[in-house]
Amino acid sequence: MGYQDSDILLYFIIIGIIIAVYIFKNKQSPKLPSKDQTIKREMPENDLVKPPENTPLNQPLAQRMFPGDINGVFVFVTAPDPQVHMMAMSLAMQVKAKGKSVRILLCGPGGDLGLKNGNEIIFKPLDKSPQMILKNMIQSGIKVEVCPFYIANSEKTLADLFDGITMAKPEAVADGLLENGIKLFTF
Repeated sequence: MGYQDSDILLYFIIIGIIIAVYIFKNKQSPKLPSKDQTIKREMPENDLVKPPENTPLNQPLAQRMFPGDINGVFVFVTAPDPQVHMMAMSLAMQVKAKGKSVRILLCGPGGDLGLKNGNEIIFKPLDKSPQMILKNMIQSGIKVEVCPFYIANSEKTLADLFDGITMAKPEAVADGLLENGIKLFTF
């Protein structure tokens, strides 16, 4: 059985295609540096790449993530889960203990946290309920508000809530969110 000229030609075409694909792939992918080489990339010098001088982007990452000028927190509680309520109240209590301001807004299912006759669950290891912590924070002077939409769209009134919880005013909430040095936490 002998090879015909067309078989040999087909063989060389296949080998040529394999070589062409190999060369094409190697030109497309960058060559990796050897162990002794490092990659140096030049960044273009234009205003679109560099942030302006007076922006937080020029600060080290640690300063951007944990700035020293935090005055307090604004805690939004919207979750229905009592364990989430406990975490929100526990963290808010810790922020207050560190001398920072705390403001709490209860909205949606989170509004149930402020109900006098709500379902209280005692959580370990504190052996307290989120409601107990919330009442203590109200007594210590922390501003606790309920969303006006919670009251307007439920069968609850301010009288159903713990003493000291007031109706939030959207303008005042917006001012609180925009206040310098305030971090927003949502639960």
